Amino acid sequence: MPFFSGATDMDALIDLIADQLIATGAWADASGGGLPPGANPAKRAVIHLVDANFYVTLDRNVQANGGAGSFNEIRIRISSGFAAGNPSGTIQTTGIVTEAQTTGSNSNIPANKKLGSHWTWVDADGFTTQTVWAISSLQDYAVFFTLERNTAKEYADGYTNFFCVAVPNNNPTSGNSSPTRYYSSGTGRAFVCRPFNYQEYGAPENGFEYFQGASRSPGNSKVYFVFPFFSNNQLPLQRSLIAQTLRFFRVEPGQGLADGDFVTYAVGGNTYTYIVKTLQSPDSALYTPWAVRQA
Repeated sequence: MPFFSGATDMDALIDLIADQLIATGAWADASGGGLPPGANPAKRAVIHLVDANFYVTLDRNVQANGGAGSFNEIRIRISSGFAAGNPSGTIQTTGIVTEAQTTGSNSNIPANKKLGSHWTWVDADGFTTQTVWAISSLQDYAVFFTLERNTAKEYADGYTNFFCVAVPNNNPTSGNSSPTRYYSSGTGRAFVCRPFNYQEYGAPENGFEYFQGASRSPGNSKVYFVFPFFSNNQLPLQRSLIAQTLRFFRVEPGQGLADGDFVTYAVGGNTYTYIVKTLQSPDSALYTPWAVRQA
């Protein structure tokens, strides 16, 4: 089963994602064995074996933000090439932020693996993960992240078949620790990457639409939801919907679905099961509420 969950640290999650992508047979190690599992800090690179010139590099990194703060992250770079151990060609950068430090000017987080928990689906088309990171004296996060190859596009657009979205729960603490400071042009981390068309730093809904969260009807106990859509243009008045995911959907907290619930969806002779994770980070009462493919 390509679903994994439990306690983790940043390095272990990086190795899990890379190893399981390679295990599907649709991806291969892009580094020629130069970035082995268990490296400290973890750094892995994979190449897709069908879509040409599509590389994904994951590594543990501390990213400064304008001298006023720093972020601990699983940095994720999507590139059209890979050379000398690093992405090359056209490069887009996003990531899974785990913690932030903003005390004083030029604050820095000591490099660390950061403990957390994850719920992760990995298959030949990519990976989708929900993470929540352990409480500390710093700002800690919960993040939804997906990188998906979707060939059921509604029209040919001349770009790759991939779509990438990161959505953290909002952190009410003002300043450089907020997710919108991490996902920003200043750090170069994007909410949405449409390889290799555009990046969205301001709002994930520019390029990614989830409309409304899933709810359970008290009348018949059925769950009603809409799978999110990806679009192909950045500006709100120029959105052009192009593909719809089957890997996950958003949940509306307090509307009949609880953390850990399972939802089964049957269509065309196929049955899909999703696990509901309504996660909160230690520093925010707001949720990152998604149901991720589980079977």
